[in-house]
Amino acid sequence: MRENYLALKRTIGRSGPYNLLKLEATMKYAALIFFSLFTFGMAHAEDGPSEIFKPIITHQMQAIAAGDANAAYSDASPMLQQIFPNAEIFMSMVRGGYPMVYRNKRYVFADSGVDPSGRPYQLVKIQDENGVFYDALYFMQQQKDGSWKISGCVIVKAKGEA
Repeated sequence: MRENYLALKRTIGRSGPYNLLKLEATMKYAALIFFSLFTFGMAHAEDGPSEIFKPIITHQMQAIAAGDANAAYSDASPMLQQIFPNAEIFMSMVRGGYPMVYRNKRYVFADSGVDPSGRPYQLVKIQDENGVFYDALYFMQQQKDGSWKISGCVIVKAKGEA
């Protein structure tokens, strides 16, 4: 867990100068991800997590690539929307803290499953503009209406990739 935090911290440090709002929002996001790993259990996706999660993550990735802040924000869970109270702040966090998501060469879906605390996840392999590979673990949260939203994402540089 600490290794993921340090990797996220390094990613934040590489993304250039931050104004105070961006840094504060990014740190709140990181804290939320790690806090929720231990406290939020989610229901299993009975129809196969990957087939349910792929369209949601794809929609958000396409919206981010197109600069459509509102569409990208619509895939974030209510919990994330509390931390980032509007679409522009959310996109600012993505641009500053997740440049490999904001501008990537390609991405492919890998494993999906449920973590030890019961949270469904989808692993996405991302290649950034410079050819560097990353593992992005998207955590998903089922809503009261049965739909799914992205509740967090932890990204680390992939091991053994060039």
